[in-house]
Amino acid sequence: NENFLQKLSYSLKTNTMSKELKKLQKHCKNFEDIVSSPDCNAWKTVLKLKEPV
Repeated sequence: NENFLQKLSYSLKTNTMSKELKKLQKHCKNFEDIVSSPDCNAWKTVLKLKEPV
């Protein structure tokens, strides 16, 4: 979803957590959810961008 990715990009640039991101964070807390939900792929990307290994 391009709109979602634009919001995500903006949130990272401004270092703020949007409502969508907070919802996604709650949703993707459990490892099982991260593995099973396509939305959580975006969240994993956010975590990688915010905390590079």
